Order: sequence, then C-alpha cells, then structure tokens
Amino acid sequence: MKIVVDAMGGDFAPLAPVKGALMAQEKYGVDIVLTGKTEEILKALQQCGCKELPKGMEIANATEVVEICDDPATAFKHKKDSSLTVGLNMLHAGDADGFVSAGSTGALLAGATLVVKRIRGLRRAALAPTIPTAKGKAVLIDCGANAECTVEYLLQFAYLGSYYAQKVLGVENPRIGLLNIGAEESKGDTLRRETYQKLKEAGEAGISTSPATLRPRKRCSVSATSSSPTATAATSCSRASRARASFFPSN
Repeated sequence: MKIVVDAMGGDFAPLAPVKGALMAQEKYGVDIVLTGKTEEILKALQQCGCKELPKGMEIANATEVVEICDDPATAFKHKKDSSLTVGLNMLHAGDADGFVSAGSTGALLAGATLVVKRIRGLRRAALAPTIPTAKGKAVLIDCGANAECTVEYLLQFAYLGSYYAQKVLGVENPRIGLLNIGAEESKGDTLRRETYQKLKEAGEAGISTSPATLRPRKRCSVSATSSSPTATAATSCSRASRARASFFPSN
C-alpha cells in the first residue's frame, strides 16, 4: 500500500507531517510519498535523525503551498503545483492508495470532490474524524463538510458509517442511532423525524438501528446527529443549520 502525505500541510509542517509519516511507516509498513518542497522535507527528515530517505519513502516535489488564507474552493486550481494538488492528482491517477493532509480542510474537500471524485451514487462527501469516548472511540460524520443536510445525505452517512464501523473498526453489527433533542420518535424538526423513519426502514432492510443520544453510556455504533439549537452542546464547532452523523464502535 502506498500513501501520499502532504508534507506542507498543517501548522507545524513539514516537521510534524514528516514525523507522522515515519511513525506510520514503522508501525504499518506502508510505502510513503511526501509531497512538498524537497529541500524543506529533507531538512525535516534530518531533524528526525534520517540522513537519507528511508527505504519505501520518496518525495514528490511541489513548489507551492495551499495556505489557510487561500480561497478553499479555488486554491487547488490556482496553485496547480501545490503539495495538496500534486497529491490529489497522484491519487486520481492511481499512483497511490490514499492521501493524507493536515492542511486547509476546505481546499482538501473541494480538491477531493473535483479531482478524485466521489463514489458513484454518493450525493455529498463528508469529514469523519475519530473522537474519544468514555468506552473507546467514535467516528463523527459529517463534521463540517456540509452546511446543510437532507434526509438522503444523513441516510447515506449512516450507510457509510455502518460500513466503516464493520470494515475498519471491526464492529460486527454496528448500531445506528439518531442524535436528536430527545429519544422519542416525535422529537425534533421535520428533517430529524423523517430521517428517523428512513433509518427504521433501513434497519428492516438489514441495518441495525436504535435511537440514541451522544452520551458515553449509550452503546451505539452509528449515530446520525444534528446540531439544532438545543443540541449544540453535544457537538463541537456546530451551527444550528448543520446536521451530522456520528459513528460509534460498540466495544
């Protein structure tokens, strides 16, 4: 497996991404491609104690960097030789199996959507960080990629989360719950009530569903959530108009 790492992305680049790439290579044995300014990457490697490129690691030179202040929607177009754009093009061309960046989230999302493309049938891309819980960890999706959601989006997030929980987190039978202002089916606005019904129908079709709230004591593998005004405290960096789905391993 070959993973491309944006060595120029993030607050402490390139040192932090290079350190992470070295750790990942040692732990997982994957091949790594570092995209960015070659001289700066080599200097970071020296700071990590590497006098030369480790076996299985290479550098794809990129002369530009997408900054946080750049317009996310157009940054990857205007800076065609940026570390982010070079990495996404490698992924699109089939020269790598994955791409990792700690740089501009908006630019990464826009570039991934327009360059790499979504899986056919998926209406929206989603951000899905892993967050800690009292029982282990959870995957929160969507975490800011979409300002507004529909029932279809949330249902698709639930399917994605169920698959991720099974294949990546090792949860044999993921449970899906809707994070709402209450556990009753009648609670919430039209979006939340309609989403709940669709989740019930999906459960009858093979996805295990259950109503849940974002609390550690609730053992839920997948929780579709919304940050309505009364539920804002349950999710970080939320707006009243956003809807999210979060995915929880049951162990």
